[in-house]
Amino acid sequence: RLDGPVNNLPSAHPLVAPDESFLIFDSEDRLLVSLPTEDQGWAHPTPLEEINAVGSIMTAALSPDGEYLFFYANHDIYWVSTRVLDPYLSPKSH
Repeated sequence: RLDGPVNNLPSAHPLVAPDESFLIFDSEDRLLVSLPTEDQGWAHPTPLEEINAVGSIMTAALSPDGEYLFFYANHDIYWVSTRVLDPYLSPKSH
């Protein structure tokens, strides 16, 4: 369910990790990440600053092995290691 702070933002193209340890979505031309809460909702999202520096961002996807994050920006497709998410994720989720 997408309630709480996540539901209060204009958002599109949600990506939920296969293990449901995080949610990435785009809002207002930037990617945000949210972690699950104990009540089965999602916490206040945090901008992925390193990725958002590229420009107008949208539509994130994970590689099948979970090693790479793909996203669309500036009329092109980019990819980075999912290690870029480490600072945003709790130790138990990655």
